[in-house]
Amino acid sequence: MSFLSGFDVFPKYKENVKVKTMFGAGVSIAAIIIMVLLFMAELWDFLSVKVEDHLVIDNTDYELLPINFNFTFNRIPCSMVSLDVIDAGGSQLHVEEQGIIKHRLDRDGRRIGDGEIAERGGTMKEHEVIAQAKQHGMNEEDDHGDGGADDKDTDKEDDPSLDPNYCGSCYGAQEKEGQCCNTCEDIKTAYHKKGWGITNIGEFEQCKREGIDGTKEKEAMERGEGCNIAGYMQIKRSQGNFHIAPGYSFSGQHGNLHDFGAFQSGSFDTSHFIHHLSFGHELEDKSINSKYISYPLDNTDHQSSFEGSSIFQYYAKIVPTEFTKINGMAEVTNQYSVTMHETKLKLKEGYGIPGVYFFYEFSPLMVQISEKRTPFFHFITQVCAIIGGVFTVTGLLDRVVYGTVKQFKNNMGKLG
Repeated sequence: MSFLSGFDVFPKYKENVKVKTMFGAGVSIAAIIIMVLLFMAELWDFLSVKVEDHLVIDNTDYELLPINFNFTFNRIPCSMVSLDVIDAGGSQLHVEEQGIIKHRLDRDGRRIGDGEIAERGGTMKEHEVIAQAKQHGMNEEDDHGDGGADDKDTDKEDDPSLDPNYCGSCYGAQEKEGQCCNTCEDIKTAYHKKGWGITNIGEFEQCKREGIDGTKEKEAMERGEGCNIAGYMQIKRSQGNFHIAPGYSFSGQHGNLHDFGAFQSGSFDTSHFIHHLSFGHELEDKSINSKYISYPLDNTDHQSSFEGSSIFQYYAKIVPTEFTKINGMAEVTNQYSVTMHETKLKLKEGYGIPGVYFFYEFSPLMVQISEKRTPFFHFITQVCAIIGGVFTVTGLLDRVVYGTVKQFKNNMGKLG
């Protein structure tokens, strides 16, 4: 046993050979305080949840892209506001699911009446029309039709005042002899195929019959009405743009078109306020969503810098984001970065549609954000390091000071 005692790296000293000093007592108290403080800091770090993020290649297979929005136009009435989603090729994207509400606003921004249900590509609809369409299993686009023969027959059957053999005039825009324009939509399509503008939509008998004569819009603009449009859409995930623009929206030969009816395109003030815009579902925990997910356009006011109408263009880079909670549950949403550009509408050149355009594309990278907690063995290691480190450093300091003082006293004794 005496042989093994030679391996003891902690030699013991007899009590009568120990020397205790006031400086040593002060250093010991300071060491205890430092160790307690460092231990509490390490314990707080161990109990707290840390958030780490890094970039990876996005290999997730997405099918749908939810778009959530809330915009206010203070100088464009709801009856003239339409929303469309266009792919990179200029064709309308099919909306898988949508819920869009428009609220009329007076010139002071106060709401007028109840909100009205609206759909992508259309102007404001009455509650009775929407309810009737839903009751018959129809949607708004079915009610509008695309100008085909089936829609014409349906329109004639639904309107008992029309003769079964009715063939409406195209007012010189027909492509062939005997072509019929039985609806206002047919006339607008025919005019745009010819490249003609419509100066007064109320002059057409078909548009008068359908109540599209510009009277309601003129009165609303004279009253200074505005519009709040809010809701969501789910579309196929592909590069494209969605835009909110004044006028009657429809599909023409050269893509999506807007007809301003009796108005000049330069008479619209496209200034707007963006209450909210996001791509993707919000995280279930709202506090986490607001803390780590960025929506740079929320609560931003955008006033036109030009007289007359202007075009606001936003270019958004959508970045998929995966958030993993401490319990391992993962949620996927999207963040985005955005740049904005405003252009004055070039009326003399004869092109340009006033409005607000959001062009979006997807980043090939994904941001992975994860909650993590310090492992217990790491916590124990840190505590041991704190105790040993503080004890060693303070002990070394005490020995150096004690040895220096002792040597100084010895030198003074020799001199005396």
